[in-house]
Formats: sequence, C-alpha cells, structure tokens
Amino acid sequence: MSKDSIALWTRLYEVCKKLRKLNPWEFWSNQDIILIEDPVTKMMGYCVVEQDPLDGTLMINILHGQAGMRAYLESLNYDFEELEDMNYIKSSYRQQGFLLLYANRDELFEEDYERIKSVGMSFRGKAQWPILRRLFPGSKPWLLETDEDVRLLTMYLDQLVQVLTDFDQGKIDLRENFYLTISVQNGKWTLTYTEEDELLGEEEIFIYPNELKAHRVSKLPKQPVIMEGSQFYLPTPLWDEENNRELFPLLTTFINHESGEVYSGEIYKSTRQELELVSDRLADLLLTRLQFRPREIIVSDEILLDLISDFCEKANIDCDLGPTVAADAFMSSFLSTQMGDLNGEEQAFLHLIQAAEQSYEVMLETHLGQMLTSIQKSALKDIWIYSVLFLYKEFNELPGEWSKEGFEALLQSHLLEESVKNDYRPYIGSSIKAYLDCQQELGLFKNSFVLSHVLAKYYK
Repeated sequence: MSKDSIALWTRLYEVCKKLRKLNPWEFWSNQDIILIEDPVTKMMGYCVVEQDPLDGTLMINILHGQAGMRAYLESLNYDFEELEDMNYIKSSYRQQGFLLLYANRDELFEEDYERIKSVGMSFRGKAQWPILRRLFPGSKPWLLETDEDVRLLTMYLDQLVQVLTDFDQGKIDLRENFYLTISVQNGKWTLTYTEEDELLGEEEIFIYPNELKAHRVSKLPKQPVIMEGSQFYLPTPLWDEENNRELFPLLTTFINHESGEVYSGEIYKSTRQELELVSDRLADLLLTRLQFRPREIIVSDEILLDLISDFCEKANIDCDLGPTVAADAFMSSFLSTQMGDLNGEEQAFLHLIQAAEQSYEVMLETHLGQMLTSIQKSALKDIWIYSVLFLYKEFNELPGEWSKEGFEALLQSHLLEESVKNDYRPYIGSSIKAYLDCQQELGLFKNSFVLSHVLAKYYK
C-alpha cells in the first residue's frame, strides 16, 4: 500500500475503535436512523446501529440513498426461517452501502487480518475486531476496494461517533417522529431533523428517453392480455471481470398472466445502467415479437415498476403493482430445474437430501439448535454440503460409511486448506466446533443422510 492508503486505513480503524469503545448498542435504538450526507459526493448515508437478535453480533449498516434504505427495510420483514425466501434474497442483494461488523479474531478473512497488521493496528477481546464490507447491488458483501471507499466510510463513521457521543452526553435530543440528519451547511457540520414521512420520499422514476419508440408501441393493436413482469436473482454467482467480484445474475421476465407463456427472460447485472435497458427491451418485445399492446402489465415490486412505468404511460399501457402468480410459478419451476436432468445416482442423492432436511430440522428444535448462533447455523450448512461433495466425489463414500475419526480428520485438514478457506472464511473456526458439538450430543454420525440436506442447490 502507498503511504496515503496506509494513512486512510489507519484513520478508518481508529474510528472503528472509537465506535466500539463508545458501545452505542447499549443506549441507541436501531429504529433511530441517522442520516449523514457526504459533503463531497452528496451521497446520503442512512446509518443503523444494530445488534443481531439471534446471535448478538454488533453491527453498523450504512445504506446508500433511498434505494439502499428501501431494500434494507424490506429485508427486515422476514424471519430467520424465511432467509431462503426469494423475496428476502432479492431485498438483501439490492442493498448498497457499507457494513461494519465487530467479530472475534477467528471470524476474520485473511485479508481483514493482513490489512489490520499492515497498518500496525491491534484489537483485543471478544467482538472487538472490525470486519468492513462494501455492499453492492447483486453481490455478497465485498471487501473495500478503493481509497474512496475508505474515505467515505471513515467520514460516515466519524460523524456517527460524534453524534452518538453528543447524544450520550446529553448535548442533543431525539424528537418524536423525526430523524437526526447531519450535513455540511456554510462550511460547517450542522444537525437538523428530518420528518419520518420524508425518510423515504418517492423513488426516482426512470424517464424513458425514446419518445418515438414509445409512440410506435402506442399505435399497436390493444389485446385483452395481462402481462406479468418479475425479477429474481439466480442462485449461482458469476465472476464479473469488469467489476472484479462475484455478481448474482438478475433474471427479468415478462409472462402471460393467464396461460403462463414466457414472452421473454433476460439476464442483467444489478447496475442502474443495465436496469434502465428493461423498458427499451420491453418495447422491442412488443414491437417485433408480440406486435400488440397488452391491456395491463402487473409487476412484482416497486423497483421494476419505477423502471417501466414511464414507458408504459407513454405507450398507453396500464401498469400496476400486484401479485404475479404466473411469474412466481415460473420462478419456482426455473430454479428447481437449475441442476439439469438427474441421473440415477443424483436421484439417490435427492432422496438423501429429503431425509437430511428432516434431520436438520430436528436438530434445530433441540436445545443445542437454540444455542447455535445464526452464523454457526449458516456455516454448519456449508460444511455439511462441502463434506458430502468432497468425500463422495473424491473417495466414493456416503455419509453412513464415515467414522468419527475420519470426519474429524477431514475437518482439521481438508477444510483448512487454502482453497477451501477462501470459500468458508471467516466462519471455519466456530463452525468446526459447532459441528463437533452437534455430533457429540445428537449422534448425527449414525444417520446416513444428515450431511447432505441442501446438496441440491450446490450439486453440479
């Protein structure tokens, strides 16, 4: 790193230390959102001080703009049991901004630890080590990539520390039905209050620029057809060379409401530039393939509605938010066939998986399952999946043929190889302990199916 980068990272970690020492989780509610405007980019950061109710993880969410905040609020509508629901996944992957977690040393990625060492910083104790992530639409939380990311996050956290300190010392008050807003006015950081109703104003609607094409669509014959528009993320990420990170492809579909016929299905990245192509491709679909105007288009969510509503108005097509039954059925069918045609061996695995799901649910209902943190549960699933794939593909062994000693050896060796750690950091340490606790208490090694309950979505 350059001297300038080292200085930026050092300042960021210093602010992280101040924030952890202040411990705002003891006196600040996650419902009291703090709005901070970056004086350089004018980007509004919605800051949420949050403690995970399941495992007590201390975190700071900083969501960028109204789109990021909307996605975050949508994700709060789901319980732990619904975390594989496609609508939760969609709201989760649409978040944008920053995430700060305070974790234990063994939960850090190697990159996190090396970065901390490179600036000469040190953290001691439980839930003291900062994990810093950038939230990009369509991607898992990612490592901070640029000095601008570091500068921006430092600015948000620095102002957050100041506001929380002033509140803790009684220098500022909260007002009912208002949120604190921090911005630079006349060259000075100034605190104002934003009404709750103004937290999320109307989303900026995409203005369709091709007036001529919209006019041509408006002249098409109108048919008594209702179309459904829907978007969902495919479960397997792809490596994006341009952005140098994994991205989950976003599939946009338009489907006949009554017959279920799929008129179009196109994959996009979750960038504003690509999503703004949705209206134009919809216009091309109507002009070149269907050659009619539908009576109405019903869409699954507000983001898609914002993207096509201006086009629909100019093309004289009713467009509304509502249930998309046909699109939801297509989504379920599409995702269930992502593994392709199954041969006899794979069919046997599917039977194994069904039994394993039942076993996993039984484990969660025991007091051990209640003791595990959400991080451990999530990582435990990953370890089971990896173990089945590894032992079956490498040694042609099924779970029922494993010995306790053999599996412990796998945990302590293969799961700690560098290539595996790249996929399973930072949860390896806690997950190994969680797995061994499970097998000791419940005797799960006696079940020939327990380690493969979610193999289906990974099997290729």
